[in-house]
Amino acid sequence: MLPTPRSVVNTRTVLSVVQTQSLDNESVIRRYLRYRTEVDGWAKKTTDVRAVQLEQVARQLPVDLTAVTEDHLVDWYRTRTGTPETRASYVSAVHGLYVWMSVYEGPRNRTDYPAAFLPRPNIPPAPPRPIRDKDYDFALACALARPEMYVWFGLMGCSGLRACEIAWVHVGDVDQL
Repeated sequence: MLPTPRSVVNTRTVLSVVQTQSLDNESVIRRYLRYRTEVDGWAKKTTDVRAVQLEQVARQLPVDLTAVTEDHLVDWYRTRTGTPETRASYVSAVHGLYVWMSVYEGPRNRTDYPAAFLPRPNIPPAPPRPIRDKDYDFALACALARPEMYVWFGLMGCSGLRACEIAWVHVGDVDQL
């Protein structure tokens, strides 16, 4: 159950929104993404995805991003649809933006953290998606010329290791017979 900000107001101090400068949504998003690219080394694809998400969020809110309250974000969250992964990605984008606005941006755009009430949706574990037998046989045939690749594909097929698990395996981790 998603708590409403009004139900918690009596148990904590509510900080007001402080706008140190007038920034439109586009400027806020652009500055945030520039920060994440320069400081955190975000890849262009990540930056592009977050830009689209934050622009959509900004269009769906009744006020500018710098003036958003907890109530605005809770109302926005309740309208979210889609897979848990999609909802979690949007919530993560919003959390990141408001952490940056209240902690990292200088001068501070906010003294509060309105995204505190946004829960991160639980993402169920993904079911395994094994390779089709004919595709596996083809991969093994293609890997005959490269013994290391043949070993990797053998591990995947015989032990059930996933691609992400194979990526962590080093040649020295495999006992050679």
